Amino acid sequence: MLITTSIQCSALLKLMIAAGRKGRLSNTMAIELKEARKEIRETDRMMAELFRKRMEAVRSIAAYKKEHGLPVTDEEQEKKVLELNSSYIKDDVLRQYYLIFMKNTIAVSRQYQEDLIKGDIPGIPGIPGIPEDPQKAEACPGEDPKQ
Repeated sequence: MLITTSIQCSALLKLMIAAGRKGRLSNTMAIELKEARKEIRETDRMMAELFRKRMEAVRSIAAYKKEHGLPVTDEEQEKKVLELNSSYIKDDVLRQYYLIFMKNTIAVSRQYQEDLIKGDIPGIPGIPGIPEDPQKAEACPGEDPKQ
């Protein structure tokens, strides 16, 4: 059973707490918990790939900003991103949590841009330590270097 609403999550949590007080989960509840955790693992895997893709785009933006002397922070753009992306979430409660998630994502992206521009991490060609030949670059942890 896929948990899709905050009400269902809350109800399941209350049941788990009550069952935990009794010392064990029923077989049905244990199966539902296992399925929910499986769904989270699959979602997290997809989110990791999407994060990688997002950060590739952030790397390109950092290179553009460095080349053109632009500041990393663009509050107007960040506001647009938050407004647009939060409109995808119809559940009012979840939208508030999603905004927190997106604000954190933007903060991480901003920090990555700052680090790239300062040269604290590899990423922009022309910075010492960056191989000019992408074939010589090392793969990221968990990434297949042949891809």
